[in-house]
Amino acid sequence: MNRPLVMNNGGTITSGDGGGTFSIKMPYDMGGTLDSRFGGRLVADGGDLTVSLGTLFQGTVQRGEAGGAVNIGIATLQNLTVAAGAELGVTGHADLMAAGTSLTNNGTVRVKGSINFGIYNGDYQIFLGGKGVMILDGGTLGSGTGATLVNQAGQTITGCGTINSPFVNEGTVDFNCGGSQSARFPGPVVNRGRVRVLRGKLSISGAAASITNHGTISASSDTITLEKGAAIDNTGGLLAADGGNVYLGGASGATVTGGRLDAGGGSVKAWKAASMRGPGFESGSFQVQKAVTLRDVTLGAAGTLVTTAGGVTTLAGAQFVNQGTNRIAGTLVVSPETNYIQTSGATVLERGTISATRDLQILGGTLSGMAANKPLASPTSASAPQALQFYARTGTTGPRVRCRGPRSRAHR
Repeated sequence: MNRPLVMNNGGTITSGDGGGTFSIKMPYDMGGTLDSRFGGRLVADGGDLTVSLGTLFQGTVQRGEAGGAVNIGIATLQNLTVAAGAELGVTGHADLMAAGTSLTNNGTVRVKGSINFGIYNGDYQIFLGGKGVMILDGGTLGSGTGATLVNQAGQTITGCGTINSPFVNEGTVDFNCGGSQSARFPGPVVNRGRVRVLRGKLSISGAAASITNHGTISASSDTITLEKGAAIDNTGGLLAADGGNVYLGGASGATVTGGRLDAGGGSVKAWKAASMRGPGFESGSFQVQKAVTLRDVTLGAAGTLVTTAGGVTTLAGAQFVNQGTNRIAGTLVVSPETNYIQTSGATVLERGTISATRDLQILGGTLSGMAANKPLASPTSASAPQALQFYARTGTTGPRVRCRGPRSRAHR
């Protein structure tokens, strides 16, 4: 249609049997505008309807009884609604540009191409709302600049692809990558909802990949890797290894500040982890193969932190609280300003090294293992630098301290 503007006032543009294409073009192949503010509909009914134009202004995407999807080849979308049961496909490129506008998805949006949000360095928000599902089918959300995409509560983004910053998640993001595919979360990202890796790998990589997590980020299966200087502000949040592994630092280093490292399986998994310590029983696994800094972090009752041989875990901030299993085959460095406090769980030296200038406070649980190929010395009442000092409650219900080597008097 060779027109700059088409008004769709309560009408229906449909594909019919076998599908079809609807385009609005002006001279020099410039896209025109489809204005559907007053009840206009795009309906796939018997085949896919491909839309190519400049701007698609409001309106509703629907699916007829014969089925099909409405596919965007190229268009700027503004306040478009996808009805329940309908599918909008972004096979090419779509832009959501105007400040405060939204894409309301109560059906399915499938992204094989890309969606851009806002103008360059636009200091405003664009919203993905509704109760539907957006599927990343290898597609990309955002360009790394522009307005902030807010995934609102009730909306789920799933599949495998890339979510570029700036991005705020208040709903659910479920990465589901098959084969050797990896999802990317370059950051900066703010998560107030739930992010899960259901299948495949999620990479959070680079100094610019700053993640602020006030919700839950979990490896429900396969892996999450923080590396190349990536940082997570986990204050008030949960980073969970719930059936998968979280690699802290990857091959190059990362930082986690605040919050909890745990498994997300609830009280049953926590009880099992606490009562049946040992390989194969931990619900979650956080692996340090190179280097990570944990600042003011709590290791939860169902979580297991493993510093592998050659790896270095540095504890910083006011305190590190261990309620789970801290396995040390590499080096655990406790910064001079940091208190190591174990209230339950276990610290297990697997021929690794603990470097600390403060006494370690073992208030509950156990400490066991071999340190640097030598038996771990029993606790004494000495308080010299790099000594391990254990605090036991009086009476018969205090924690057990399990050590190898000759017995000596525990500090009470």
